[in-house]
Amino acid sequence: MKNILFIFDYYFPNAMANGICISKLIDDFNKKGLNVSILHFDDKYDHKIYDYSKNCKQYIITDDSKNRSSINIYLRWMFSRREYAMLRNRLVDKLFEKASEIIVQDNIDTVICAYYPAEALVAGNLLKDKFPNVNFVAYMLDSLSGGFLPRFLPKFFCRYRKLKWERYLFEKFDKIVLMESSRKHHEKYSTKDSWYKNKAVYLDVPAFIDIDQDNHKKKEESKNIVISYAGIIQDNVRTPYSFLKVISEIKDPKIDIYFAGDNKCAELDKYLNFGENITFTQLGFRPYEEVWKLFENSDILLNLGGYNANLVPSKVFEYMSLGKPIISTYRLDDDSSIPYLKKYPMCFFIDEREDNYDETAVKLRSFLIENKNKTIDYESVSKLFYKNKPTAFYDLLVDSFEKGKQNEN
Repeated sequence: MKNILFIFDYYFPNAMANGICISKLIDDFNKKGLNVSILHFDDKYDHKIYDYSKNCKQYIITDDSKNRSSINIYLRWMFSRREYAMLRNRLVDKLFEKASEIIVQDNIDTVICAYYPAEALVAGNLLKDKFPNVNFVAYMLDSLSGGFLPRFLPKFFCRYRKLKWERYLFEKFDKIVLMESSRKHHEKYSTKDSWYKNKAVYLDVPAFIDIDQDNHKKKEESKNIVISYAGIIQDNVRTPYSFLKVISEIKDPKIDIYFAGDNKCAELDKYLNFGENITFTQLGFRPYEEVWKLFENSDILLNLGGYNANLVPSKVFEYMSLGKPIISTYRLDDDSSIPYLKKYPMCFFIDEREDNYDETAVKLRSFLIENKNKTIDYESVSKLFYKNKPTAFYDLLVDSFEKGKQNEN
C-alpha cells in the first residue's frame, strides 16, 4: 500500500464535512510516507489562485448534480429496476473516466471511495471490474441505507431500495468501513448480508486531530462569553431553535453568538429575540481556515442535534480536540453525538423536546460562567477517542491489505 486515490465530493476552500475529514487522513498519510491523489468536485474557484493540493495530487471535475430535475430523480426512485439505476448518471461516468486515468498514471494500488456522494460508490463499483488487482474501500462517512430518505415517498419503500443498492454496490468492494454511529442500523438490517459478514469493519469520523493545545487557546481576549457554531442549519435536519429559546432567557453576562454556515431555517428570525446582553451574528458560509479561527477565538462551542440518529457531526471531535466547553442539543434519545459527548468532562446538554426554557437557562448560565476560561488536557481526552483519530484508518488499511499480502507470501 503506497499510492492512494480518494474519490469524494468537495475539497478546500469549499470543503464540506467529508472533505475536511479526508484532509486529516491525507495529512496523516503524508507523515507515513504514502503518496496521495484526490479526485473531487469543484467549479467555484480559480485553482491558480487558491491551491490546497501541495500535499497531494489534485484532480477536479465539475459537479453536474445541481442540474438534475427533482421530478426525474423521484421517477427513477419509483420505477428503476436495475440495482443502482437511480444512481447511474453522467457524473458517475466522469468520475469513472478520470479515475481510470489516475489509477494508471499514478500507479494507484488503493482507491478509497467516500460516501457522500453516492456517485463515488457507483464509480468505484465499475472501476473494480476494470482494475481487479487494485484494492477498493467504501468509506462510509455517512450512512447510505441508514441516511436521509426522500420526503414524499413511503419510508419503508425507500429504506428497502437503499438496502438493495447497498447490497449490490458493496459486493465488489474489498473493504467497507462503517461509522460507529450506524452500527445499530446495520445490526438491524445487514447482519445476514455477505458484504457485512465478510468485509465490514467499524471505525469512526476521523476528526479528532493531533494538536498543540497551547497554540489553540483563545487568541482574542474579551469580557464577553463567545459561543460559536459551524455547519448548515436546516428545518427537518438540525435547527438551533431550542438553543436560542434557552439562551434568550439569560439576561447577564454579555454573550456573543456566531453561526458560520448556510441558513436554511425558514423561521430563524422568530427566535432572535434577545436582551441587550446578547448579540447574534450570521457569518454565512466560510472557508474552513476561517471557521477554525472562529473556534480558537471562542469560549464555548455549540453542537446541534439532528433528526437522523445514524449521522454524527464531525465537528464534535474537533471541538473536543481543542478541549473547550461544549453545549449540545438533542431531540432523539439515541442521538449519535451523545455517547461521545457523555465521555467528555465539560458538556452541557439541552433536550429540544422540553419546554422548561427558564429552568434550563439558569443551569446554562452557571455552566457558561464556570467554564468560560477552562480547557481540558488534550492527552487525557485523545485516549478516549482512538477510533476518531486519522491514524486508526491507516492502521486498518495496513491490517487489511499489507498484512494480507504478507500472509499470502
